[in-house]
This record gives sequence, C-alpha cells and structure tokens, in this order.
Amino acid sequence: MENTQGYACGDDGPAVTVPASPLTMETPAGPTDKSKDIERRQVKIFVIALLLVGFFLFFYKVGDRDLWAPDEDEYAQISREMLRTGNWALPTVNGEPWAVKPVLYNWLVAAVSLPWGDVDEFRARVFSSLAAMGTMLLTFYLGQMMFSPLAGFLAALVLSTNIVFLQQSRWAQTYMLSTFFATLAIALFFRGYQASGSRTQSYLLMYLAVGLGVLTMGPVNLAIPGLVVFVYLVAMRDLRHIRQLRLVRGILIFLAVTLPWYLWVSLNTDMGFDLVVTTNISRYFTALHHPRPFYYYVKDLPWVFAPWSFFLPGAFWLAFSRRSDDHRSAMKFLLVWSISIFVFFSLSRGKRPQYILSLYPALALLVGYLGDRALLCWHDRFYRRSVIIPSLVFVAILAILTVGLPVGTSLFFKPMFGLSLGISAVTAATAGLLLYAWRKKHARLLLFVPAGFVVVFTIFSAHLLIPKMEDFKSPRPFCDEIVTRMEKGADWAMYKFYRAAYVYYTDSFAKVLEDEEQLTRFLDRQDQVLVAMTERDFEQLQQPLAGRIHVITRRKIGHRPMILISNQDR
Repeated sequence: MENTQGYACGDDGPAVTVPASPLTMETPAGPTDKSKDIERRQVKIFVIALLLVGFFLFFYKVGDRDLWAPDEDEYAQISREMLRTGNWALPTVNGEPWAVKPVLYNWLVAAVSLPWGDVDEFRARVFSSLAAMGTMLLTFYLGQMMFSPLAGFLAALVLSTNIVFLQQSRWAQTYMLSTFFATLAIALFFRGYQASGSRTQSYLLMYLAVGLGVLTMGPVNLAIPGLVVFVYLVAMRDLRHIRQLRLVRGILIFLAVTLPWYLWVSLNTDMGFDLVVTTNISRYFTALHHPRPFYYYVKDLPWVFAPWSFFLPGAFWLAFSRRSDDHRSAMKFLLVWSISIFVFFSLSRGKRPQYILSLYPALALLVGYLGDRALLCWHDRFYRRSVIIPSLVFVAILAILTVGLPVGTSLFFKPMFGLSLGISAVTAATAGLLLYAWRKKHARLLLFVPAGFVVVFTIFSAHLLIPKMEDFKSPRPFCDEIVTRMEKGADWAMYKFYRAAYVYYTDSFAKVLEDEEQLTRFLDRQDQVLVAMTERDFEQLQQPLAGRIHVITRRKIGHRPMILISNQDR
C-alpha cells in the first residue's frame, strides 16, 4: 500500500492524493518499494538539477571581476595578511587590527589560498558561493522533509534566484556563510523535534552549527536560531521540550568552538569588547551604521526578494488558512521562522537588506509549498490566482524594463545603450513566455520561468554586464598608476580616505593622512610621494598647498571621483 494522504484542495475542489513526508505523515502499511524507488529517483533528478543551476548562479565566472566596495576588499586583504604574516589569530588590514567580524571566513579563505601563497578574487569569494549552494540544498532537504520533493525543489529555486541571495552568493562577505550556519542550525532543530530517533544527533550538531555561525558573524548567529526555537516551542505550547535540547552537552560544544578564539582576543588585545558589544549589541540598539526606520524591511523586501516577493501574499494566505491544516506543524515553524526574524531585525536601528538573509529560506519554503499545491490543485481558483496574478505583475515590470532601459540609457548613460538592448531582449522574451503560459494555463511554466530568467540574466551579466561595470567600479587601473610609480621608488598614502582595495591592488601598505598638516609634511619629503584622495577633498585644499601639487591621474571609481597627486611631476 502506498504511503499517501488525501486532502481537499479547497472548497471548490475534490480531494487530491499526494505523497507523504517521511517525518510528518505515516500510515500503518507504509510506502511500497516502488513508490520509494520513484521518490528516490525524483530526488536524485532534483539534486542534479539544483547543482547545475547552482553552478551557473553561484560559481560561473565568479572570480572574473575585481574586488568591489563594500567589504570585499577588506576580507581579501585580511586573508592575504594572514598568509603573509603567519598571524592567523588577529585579523589585520593595512597592518592594523580589524575588530569588525570574527575570523572564520578569513581562516577559510586563507586556508584554501595556502597552495598558491596569495588570495585572488575567486578564492576570496568561493566560500560565499559554497555557502549559497549549501543553503539551497538545505532548503530542498527541508521542503522534502516537510512537504514533498517538488515543494523542496521549488523552494530551493526560489531561494537561489532572488536578488539579494544571488548577489551575496557572489560577494566576498560573511553574510552568506552566516546564513548557511543559521539555516543548518534551524533545520537540525526541526529534524530533531520531528524525529525523536535522531534527536540527540540533530541537537548536538545544531550546537556545532551555532558555534561556527558565531565564529563567522558574532553573537547574532546565536540569537537567530535561539529566537526561532524558543518562539516555535511557545507556539506549539511545548516549552517542556527545552529539557530535551541536550543543553549541557550542547553548551560545551558551543563553548569549545567559540571560546578559544574569543578568549585569546580578549586576553591579548583590546578588541574583545568591540567584537562582542560594539559590533553586535551597540549596533542593534544605536545604529552605528545604516540607520533606517522600523518599517524599512516592509518597503525593501518586495524589491530584494524579487521576483518571488509577488508570490508572498498568496503563500502567507495559504499558510494561515485551513487549506494547509494537513501540514500545520510545518506551517507554524515556517511562520515563526519568518515572522520572528523579520520583527527582530525590524526593531534594530541599523538595517541593510542582507541582514535578514537568514529568513529567506523560510520565505522560499512558503512559496515552494504554494507552488507545489498549485500544481496539484490547479482547478482551484485560489491556487490559480495565487500564481497567475504574481506572474502578471512580473510581466508588467518586465514590460516596463523592456521599454524603459533603452530609453533611459539613451538619455542619461549612452555608453550602456547597446547593453540595455540586450537586457531588453531578455526581459521581452521572458514576458512573452509568461504571457504564453498564462494564455495556455500552463502552471509549471508560470512557476519555473522566473527562475529561468534569473539564471539566463546571471550568465548574460557575467559575460556582458559585469565587464562593463568593471570600467566604473574597479579600483585596479587607478592602483596600477600607483604601482608604476612605486616601482621607481615612490612612497604613497591616502588622504582623509581609506579603502582596502587600494592596499590589495597595490600590494603595499599605505599611510592614512588624517588632516592637511599631515598631508603637508608628507608632501615636503625630498623623495617622490603619491597621495590618493577624493576630488572633493582635493578641491578643499588651501591654495598654497594646491600650488605645489602635480595631478598624476583622475578616475571615477563607483560614485567617487578620485585623484592621484604627487610632489614631483614625473
């Protein structure tokens, strides 16, 4: 007898028989060998497809572009200095201590770079790409465990093809690795909670994941899974389960992972307070950087989770409705996960889109579940509308981009006009395909075309868009001017300005001049010296000093016009 459960698609639809989740649905007879073989083959196909998609999204040409601000340059330079100095305990940038994030990401980058003796762009980013792939596969595993392999596959596609997740997967920062460990800890808790037979193993591994997350991002990686676990137990009215969390052994595992490095830093430097308090607690309450209003994520999420944000209203409606009663425990878990993290970070004073990356797997699972049910219950008007309406909204946005990009670039940014025509061709083709799927009522196309669009656009960007942006974003050509003159014996500095990218691409430490008095003394040297500064600071220099300066080169890097000056005209 096949392990199945019938459920009603809706008030206007008949019951539909769907495969059961091995952890959430059981029947006395259990699944037949044939049905288990079919599901195993389906899972293998989905995993292979996800690995292929993940390669193009996360790894394809990921090392081809230069390091861009913010942060990529700092993480690459920190790992380079670890290799050069042999000091792996204390992160430094430009030879100075760096007390912003813990050290695990830099350890991994430095370790993988050991055979080459240096850090390049690919090795600086590869652990973000690996973490993205791991988080995508974890989301698939959770969707399969909670609902079905198809729901997990859809959820993994949703997660990997939204804007911020994709951007962070190709960026040298700690956010993606932190998200992987947070998702792993949350998934291990749910596995242990649902299956008592694997509870001890799951919970002890959960503490290991939390410890590695704290060593990646700091105490916030303790707060995220801890908040989800506690609120879920409250929602399930099962606070007594706390006694089954293997707390004593778990705390010992957590401390064994995190305490040695934090203790060493605290005893040997004055960075311990900054790492624990300033960059976590103080930043949460006082917004040292990126202050935003409490509603920031409400207005930001529709753009950063696009194109799947248009499906979220239907997904949440389904999660709260009786249509999902057959998966109520899983629905509660996903709602707790998404809402608690959303509220937690909304209450913080400092906000950035990547701060809430750890709730994206929960949102993706909700959308994946909606898509799975829609494919099974396409005759139900609720599911049809939940897929068709977001698809048509996406079509409208694609139509605006198709027309607006060429017009806008022709008026304001003519060098990008030819490239905008290529982007318009991709958006027009995607809109046409979605309209065809809508006219034919083709549910699978409506669900898979947005993911396909993101994959195609990623490949298109890697070949054409990113190389164009390098001309505006990369500091390498400016740094090459510095290196050319340094080879002739010149020394250099940065004035009222610092970016690790300049240290990285010159492969030399720089003095940082804080005021005009320091600048004057530096320029008064008999040997040739170079100073990099912004055009704004150059224009504010006093006239007597400006008269002795020779401009070597000017270049706009990102939004910042830069000038390289010297005390000698050669």
